Amino acid sequence: NTRGMQVVEFGEPTEYASHTKVILYTSKLYALQYLKNLLGLENPQIVIQPNSDSTVDIEIRLGEDWIGKLP
Repeated sequence: NTRGMQVVEFGEPTEYASHTKVILYTSKLYALQYLKNLLGLENPQIVIQPNSDSTVDIEIRLGEDWIGKLP
């Protein structure tokens, strides 16, 4: 966790996605900006979906647009 983030869950994709989607469940706007910069996300779809019962603050669904960024 050298980048200041903690991955608490991960899962298999449930559907094909051409574009990366970031779902914000809490008001972590600075974390959202940090992740966009860290992952090089230029135009992700951002969904603000407040949910106090969510087990995560931010969910990232990587899309086809991100595959070219893999090392």
